[in-house]
Amino acid sequence: MTRAQALLIVIGNPLVLSLDSLWRSWLNHVYSNGGWTGLPTPDWDTSEEIDGPTLLQARAAQATAEEQELLQRITETVENANAHEDLDDLGDGYQQVERPWREGE
Repeated sequence: MTRAQALLIVIGNPLVLSLDSLWRSWLNHVYSNGGWTGLPTPDWDTSEEIDGPTLLQARAAQATAEEQELLQRITETVENANAHEDLDDLGDGYQQVERPWREGE
C-alpha cells in the first residue's frame, strides 16, 4: 500500500466506522471539506470535538432497545465464562503438535 497522492476512496459503513474515535475524526474532516459522497450522511455533529470514552457513552445512549439487550446478553455470557475459574485450561491445542519430529529425538 502506498500513500494516496491524488485520490483516496474508502468503502465502508460510516455508522460502524464512526464508533472509533480515530475514524470519526477522519470522517468529520472528509465531511467538513466536501469529500463525502454516498449515503448515509453523518447522523452526528461533525464539528464536535472527539473524545473516545465520551463517544462510547454517547453511542450507548443512542443504542436501540434491541442493541441494549444484545449487549447485555454478551456481557452476561462473558462474565459467566470468566466466573468458572475451576475449569481446567486445555491450552491452545498445540500440545499435540509440539512433540519431537521423530520418536527417538
